[in-house]
Amino acid sequence: MHPLAELDLRYVWHPFTQMKEWAQREPILIIEGDGAMVSDAHGREYIDANSSIWTNLHGHRCKEIDRALKDQLKKIAHSSYLGLANEPASILAELLVKVANPEGETGPKFERRLSRVFYSDDGSTAMEVALKQAYEYARRTGLAKTPRFLSVDGAYHGDTVGAVSVGHIDQFHKAYQGLLFQADKVMSPACYRCPYNKARPERADARTSRDCHWECVGKVEEACARQAATGEPYAAMIVEPALQGAAGMIAHPEGWLRKVDEILRRYGTLLIADEVMTGLGRAVSPDEEGIVFASHAEGVQPDFLVLAKGLTGGYLPMAATLTTDAVYNAFLGEYHESKTFFHGHSYTGNALGAAAAIA
Repeated sequence: MHPLAELDLRYVWHPFTQMKEWAQREPILIIEGDGAMVSDAHGREYIDANSSIWTNLHGHRCKEIDRALKDQLKKIAHSSYLGLANEPASILAELLVKVANPEGETGPKFERRLSRVFYSDDGSTAMEVALKQAYEYARRTGLAKTPRFLSVDGAYHGDTVGAVSVGHIDQFHKAYQGLLFQADKVMSPACYRCPYNKARPERADARTSRDCHWECVGKVEEACARQAATGEPYAAMIVEPALQGAAGMIAHPEGWLRKVDEILRRYGTLLIADEVMTGLGRAVSPDEEGIVFASHAEGVQPDFLVLAKGLTGGYLPMAATLTTDAVYNAFLGEYHESKTFFHGHSYTGNALGAAAAIA
């Protein structure tokens, strides 16, 4: 057994891993990577087939990103973002706002504008930012005294407490029920396994084997109406646009998000688009020029756009939550009003991460 593997078995606890089984064999210990390939401690090569958990968009040892990191290291690797700004994070924010607000033939493609960027470390923490901001926005605008959230069955939005609370994969989350807040769910628009599909064979795609009446959209309408009847509509609905990842790569039918967004607007409920996996070109056709987010491909501009994973090409942990001026302005005030967004991370706006993302 390689000495590094022995260190791993002796000291390391891996995520989502049954360590009793892990300890029964020598782990694959990655040493190098180049393009789509990685090599282990014994010199064996592997295809990095899931892009290092969907982060490595441009391959290992990408020359442009390598160069950007080396150039940034000549200046500074990290400084606090609490009370200070830095060069690459400022430039990146402008680039993110630009790409999040695509232009149409006659002007802005969407009336709603994502204008503010809040940096964090990964998808879970970026989702926590969106949830906290949506929660406080609902309270401060009088939408709800006790804000509630709606999400989709089978949803996965991360492993921090808030992100787990709005997720609905029992295998991942049942151990922590006592820590979580209650979030409601609606059926997933999973056409292949649609419970309203009466055709034979039963496992056929409902879009081709029956006359779809958008029952899945109707369930969203029912949930929103039921919650609104309490006098407090949902603060926000959280959606993985176009594709639910951990749920089993469930592809949503075209038009579902657009119809759902129309319902949310009627009830004053905000939309949080979890594009940690789908964003930055991962779930968009190359034919859709200028579009890099799955929600935009559906003609929908969310109130919150949550990004991570591929943001730095898999080089460094970095995430961003984009939102509107309407949400941002709800946190403006005098110090004595305590309207500040009391949330942050030690590595928020990390200069190296921002430099990688810009590249």
